[in-house]
Amino acid sequence: AAALAKSEERFRQVSEHAQEWIWEVDRTGLYTYASPAVEKALGYRPEEIVGQKHFYDFFDPEAKKTLTEQAFAVFEKKEVFRGFENTNVHKDGHLVFLETSGSPILDEEGNLLGYRGLDTDVTIRKQAMAQIRKSEERFRQLAENIDHVFWFIQLEPARVLYVSPAFEKIWGYGTEDLYRNPKLWSETIHAEDRDEVRELFNACIMEADKFVTYDVEYRITRKDGNI
Repeated sequence: AAALAKSEERFRQVSEHAQEWIWEVDRTGLYTYASPAVEKALGYRPEEIVGQKHFYDFFDPEAKKTLTEQAFAVFEKKEVFRGFENTNVHKDGHLVFLETSGSPILDEEGNLLGYRGLDTDVTIRKQAMAQIRKSEERFRQLAENIDHVFWFIQLEPARVLYVSPAFEKIWGYGTEDLYRNPKLWSETIHAEDRDEVRELFNACIMEADKFVTYDVEYRITRKDGNI
């Protein structure tokens, strides 16, 4: 009994000071425990939730049916789960994105009693990713509708991460040719200009702290042989 009490006290100390919301629910999804962090995440105090709310009560109404079905499918299999993303409604009405992990609570015969786990608020991360996707889409629309060639490369190992469609118009090769062979750009530089361009490019890489931008004019040999 003393060992159990000590263990429970450790759990209480950890859960009450953790940034993540630690919780327990019974097999119907009703909260039997909620750490103080729930107030920061959803605006509710633990006593407003325990014995009164089910986990699905907070789901965004537009996704509630799907999220609830997914959760109870896991319950039925008594599986441990990680990284379950779900959209919830804060007490003041705004949406909160949570990432949930949990483990089943079983009796001695293996029957499901409930689940315990934790939620991490990933709202800021989700919003940042949405802004990145929006920015990437704007860039893609720009890059794919002008005559300049935009490209991004990875040095080690050498790999072309992106090249805009104008590459096909200027070089005469398909973009897939450059993706397959990152050295294609260097190989197409006119023999009389190749050493100068390569030296400048290598200097830009080796002395990156001294280079902000570089400007170089050179000739290329197109796929059709024209200069």
